[in-house]
Amino acid sequence: MSEITPNYAKTCTVFVDPDVYAIKLLERAGEAVVCGRILIENRDWQPQANMCHHNVTTCCELHPEFKIVRGWLYFDLPNYSYAKFVAHSVVRAPDGELGDITPSNTFQDYPFLVSGLTEEEYAYVVEELGNQFLHAPKIR
Repeated sequence: MSEITPNYAKTCTVFVDPDVYAIKLLERAGEAVVCGRILIENRDWQPQANMCHHNVTTCCELHPEFKIVRGWLYFDLPNYSYAKFVAHSVVRAPDGELGDITPSNTFQDYPFLVSGLTEEEYAYVVEELGNQFLHAPKIR
C-alpha cells in the first residue's frame, strides 16, 4: 500500500463512495493538467519510482516551500466504455505550478486531476478501500 497520511484511513469519519466519486472525477476531467517534471536534488534523499505518495510527503517535509497535492492520473481509454483514474501525488511549487517529482519510465505524461478530497478522505479511498484505481463509465 501507499503511504499517504499515517493512521488517517483508520480514523476516517467521512466516508466516500468510490463509485460515485469516480463519476464526479469524470465530470471534472476537463480540469486535468499534465504536470511538469521537477527534479529534486538532495544528498540524503531521492524520490523513488512508484512511490509518489511517499515521495511527495517526504519532499514537503524536507522542502516546506512545496505543498502536497493528492489526486489522480486520468486515462481516457478510447476503446473502452470507461475512464480510468490512478491514485497519484504531486507537489505545488512555490510559484503555484503543479510538479511531478516521482521518476517515471513512461513514454508519455498523463493529465493529473486534483482529488478535491481532504487528506483524510483521500487516504480512506486509496488505502482503506484499496482503490489505487477508479473507473467511471463514459456517458454516450
